[in-house]
Amino acid sequence: MLILNPTIDSEPDVAVATITHRVPDDMLTEIFLHYVERDVFAPQPTWVDVNNAWVLARVCRRWRDVALSSPRLWCCILGWLDKINKLARFKRILIITLRRAKCVPLSIRLEGPHIHRALDQLLAVGPQWKEVALVQPTEVLLRGLAKEGLIFSSLKKLQVTSSGQFLAKGLFHVDLRQSMPSLEHLIWDVDSGLYPWELQLPWSQLRTCVIRGVRSTDFLYILSLLAAGTHVSAVNVRDVDAVATRTEIASLSIDSATFRRPILLHLVAPALRKLVVNHRNDGEAESHWKQIISLLNNSGCPVTHLRIQSSMGPTLKTQQLLNIIKFPRGQDLVRLDVYYTTDLPALLRTLANKDEWVPNLRTLALVGVGEDVMAILADRNPVVRILEFSEWEWDFPEEPVVGGLDVVVFRRPYFV
Repeated sequence: MLILNPTIDSEPDVAVATITHRVPDDMLTEIFLHYVERDVFAPQPTWVDVNNAWVLARVCRRWRDVALSSPRLWCCILGWLDKINKLARFKRILIITLRRAKCVPLSIRLEGPHIHRALDQLLAVGPQWKEVALVQPTEVLLRGLAKEGLIFSSLKKLQVTSSGQFLAKGLFHVDLRQSMPSLEHLIWDVDSGLYPWELQLPWSQLRTCVIRGVRSTDFLYILSLLAAGTHVSAVNVRDVDAVATRTEIASLSIDSATFRRPILLHLVAPALRKLVVNHRNDGEAESHWKQIISLLNNSGCPVTHLRIQSSMGPTLKTQQLLNIIKFPRGQDLVRLDVYYTTDLPALLRTLANKDEWVPNLRTLALVGVGEDVMAILADRNPVVRILEFSEWEWDFPEEPVVGGLDVVVFRRPYFV
């Protein structure tokens, strides 16, 4: 194993310089890619971070030569224009960056009230855009992206983040449905000022969609637009008004803030295969569980994977869990993940006769178990195969024991 630190803070290190001259360019590029932070979705980039020019000023000549000639090191563009007097400098850096990047796919973050002033240069390489984050986008910026005839043919991932403070007052409509034919992943992090019917995106072609901070009406509206097989995560959805909504999504994950609101009561999801619920221990826990039962009963969905987790200690009782899994298609349940339940031994004893409840259950994942539970599991061998993990790993063998039950044990909590 070779470990190199490319930075030279003072005088060049002769030993490092000697080694780097013997390492192939492609290996140095990989080391540089691991060393340099290139996450375009990182919060609040500073001006000095743009294109990592500061790194080039602190490395030895060999590293610098490799970096300047490696297009992959120039695919990240942080466009942050909060002041108009930075525009000329940004345009100069942009020209250099795009020349060095050549035609590699670009990851771009556009932020600041003046970024639209450099948009023409960026749109000239629109077909190279791979990932884009629009942070506090102005109406001018959004309309610029919808320029007629402009196609972002390589764009796979889009993030829209807005609190409405930079947006013009009043409704407007920007249609990007035909501009992003390859878009598959969307993060919609909008708490006000921008609505999904104003910025029209190709919702029906998405594979994954993360929705944060929106009103319940906006959330349900988006769900109604998504195609069959889409995987959705809901974070901090606010309850305003809700209407009955039908969706064909394949999986739904909701955080504790969303779970505390009666959104699931208004949702019908007949194609739902996976449901992940995060909850907190509060005085209304019983009414929250009724939401899950309502969703499963109203949808008649063949859920095969149910995960119920908590970050606030044991809250879920065995009887509550059994009430949930007794939904009409409960016999389809193949995997059950339980976090911090109050009575795991009782649950295990109940599932010992699982044919009565969930005949197809093959994997039971347990988090935060003690020695008492481990003893019960040991008594059931070899019918039960125990797969134990000490950390927050989640990649375990999916092949179940024939005629038995895999119990996946996590000694520590795991959070999604």
